[in-house]
Amino acid sequence: MTKSAKLAVIGIVAASALLGVTAMVGCAGDTSTGTSRPAVASLADGLTVLDASDDHWGFDAAYVKDGHAIYFSSRVGPLKAEGYRKAWPDDPPNEMDARYVDESGDTFILRVGGDRFIDPTWDKDIEAGHAANQKVDPSVRARSFQLAEEMSTALHTELGTKIPASFNFHVMHAATLAQVHLPEISPADVATRVQQAQTRALEEPHTTNGDWNDWYVQQYSGTVVYIPFYPSGCSKLPSPMGGCGSQQESYHTAERFWNYQYNNGSPYWSMYVDACNHGRCAWDGLTYATGRWGNAGWVWNNEVDSLWLQSRNADNSGTGVNGACQTSYNWNSGGGSHLCNDDSAFEIWQMDTGGATSNATYSAWSQATWNYKYTSYYSWDCTTDDSTAQYACDCANCYRDWLPPCPF
Repeated sequence: MTKSAKLAVIGIVAASALLGVTAMVGCAGDTSTGTSRPAVASLADGLTVLDASDDHWGFDAAYVKDGHAIYFSSRVGPLKAEGYRKAWPDDPPNEMDARYVDESGDTFILRVGGDRFIDPTWDKDIEAGHAANQKVDPSVRARSFQLAEEMSTALHTELGTKIPASFNFHVMHAATLAQVHLPEISPADVATRVQQAQTRALEEPHTTNGDWNDWYVQQYSGTVVYIPFYPSGCSKLPSPMGGCGSQQESYHTAERFWNYQYNNGSPYWSMYVDACNHGRCAWDGLTYATGRWGNAGWVWNNEVDSLWLQSRNADNSGTGVNGACQTSYNWNSGGGSHLCNDDSAFEIWQMDTGGATSNATYSAWSQATWNYKYTSYYSWDCTTDDSTAQYACDCANCYRDWLPPCPF
């Protein structure tokens, strides 16, 4: 721990003693792993800072109201590409992961900055939390969403006082991640999906727990003016008509994936996952494009084998093919690497097909999908030529993947 970090922790503890705000550093085991959380009974009402010792690594906190608790954690990863940092200089300069966890250990809001979890302990912790909480009462989940919004407000209020100002990007993620705006679907659509779930359960009676999941994606986009070589004196990206070096306009895409769960009753929104794809996240200032249901329909137990778990896949090989592309990331892609829109295409493909169920299905997509084209479901202002854009996790022959994949 650095000297400044130690002083920050001392400052939190001192403020706690004077002002009645709880601070617990390293309590209930190693909170830096993301897998040790203090029991609700051991926490005071309101906000408790669990770990604010190193703003370059992570932040952990808890929030209690009326005897119920949620937990927030964030982690800091690698620097974002220079184009992102110059396009959005007020954003966090690093990729970051963040999540909210309920008192039962179930992660119900998740944000992934890049291709894999920054904190490797999150993977199995999230998987175990989902497995142990298959039947969350809809009212309990609604309460958790509400507590997340209240907690984000409390974190913002205490930033610079009980929470060191250097944790501003952690608090920023807590705030934007907790903006819970449920997708709007019609009553008729709900009735149709309930009927589909009931039919599926009858067709496969061995799934006795009646737990079925469907995915709904909201896609967001932003324009990034990329300058391959930054002349001396270019401190930020200019307008397209500026004179600060050669420029290429490209698009960054990020998604928010909602899990719609059915447990022998009315379906409800049980969790959501933000895929930031190395750049700005969905609710951090990007423009909402549109949303749609996945084409896979209801899938049994799909929340446990979440699209973003990297510890295993359906064949239990442990290599982690689900989620974003697992090849190297490169702003320009090519040479077997990928960029943000290749991540978007792969993630939405998984939503449409029920996931990358084995190494073989991942490899098939990754090696051949530059021939897999989104040629319909457009809601973007895509021209006919744009429909020939091609995406892959191991881009060698990718074509125009700097355009949004337009999968709707």
